Amino acid sequence: MKSYYCKRLYEEINFDAESVYVCCGNSVASSFPIYNKDNDKSLKSYLKHLLKWRKQCTKNAFLGKVDNGCINCFDLKEKNISFFEYIKTILFNTKMFKIKNIIIKSFRQCEFSCAYCLEKKYTKCRKTYNVQKSEFYDFLPILKELIKNNMLDKKELRLEFQGGSISVWNEFKEVLDTAVEYGVKSLFYHTNAVTLIPEICEAAKKIPSEMCISIDSGTKETFKKIKNEDKFETVINNIISYAKAGVKCSIKYILVKNLNDNSEELENFCKTIKYINDNLEEENKVLILLDIDFRDSLCNKDYIISDEYINLYKQVKSFCIENNIVYGCQKFIFDMLNKRKKLHNI
Repeated sequence: MKSYYCKRLYEEINFDAESVYVCCGNSVASSFPIYNKDNDKSLKSYLKHLLKWRKQCTKNAFLGKVDNGCINCFDLKEKNISFFEYIKTILFNTKMFKIKNIIIKSFRQCEFSCAYCLEKKYTKCRKTYNVQKSEFYDFLPILKELIKNNMLDKKELRLEFQGGSISVWNEFKEVLDTAVEYGVKSLFYHTNAVTLIPEICEAAKKIPSEMCISIDSGTKETFKKIKNEDKFETVINNIISYAKAGVKCSIKYILVKNLNDNSEELENFCKTIKYINDNLEEENKVLILLDIDFRDSLCNKDYIISDEYINLYKQVKSFCIENNIVYGCQKFIFDMLNKRKKLHNI
């Protein structure tokens, strides 16, 4: 019988500001209403229904049924399973439905306004210069209730903070403290790194921590064109500080048409990464992560990488090998390259 496997559908839950999703591809994935303390009878009852919905989404995928929006996602893999495997998994594999990755997204307010920001397309996202409090709803009680009722896979649990500037979220520090005290397996931050958050540095001493920062440029001028803010040097200095504190940092370069998709800017970016690493001990050095504008590639199996972009990737690879810098691409890019039989050339 036909079955679908998606690591996100099987392991994730994504708390956004407006809905809860089964994965981070929230433009297409199934959704569940956020908790409303004025309308929902109790948090415990709400979570019971939320997890029942999530379990059904996972079960449906296992049984070969997914949303139409998921069909084109590069993370979705089709496979055949036997009736015996079906019975064994559905009836006895209780860990299959435990949450291994919690994503908390707080993109609604940010000091930047990136050229490629999806939030501008799907929400009323706006640039905010002097953020005092995030619009995000209260998540801390939800996390505490999930922990209290043993709804998480503690041995595998990763807490992932997503946002342009996670520091604007008013509950961030309390949620981080709770996660560290609970003893999650790992912490992951997607951030613009415009603000150095001491609590992240402290948490890295206790919990393995990673951070992904998109700078998408190698010069102040291009940074300002893409981010709409002149904070290039601030971000670079904060990256160095986070890396020195033990946070494993991936510095992302998202190729954006007619803004940074040229050889000269990529060369300057590589030199910037070399500068960062020259200021770090070997075990703290950052790595390069290449990506493509989400507006072109998101959930699009038919997206084709151009020869021009492949040549840019080769340029980065050559520089990284020469300067002993670890580099990589997003997984779906490797999948597409492999599809074109050019993986061995990059």
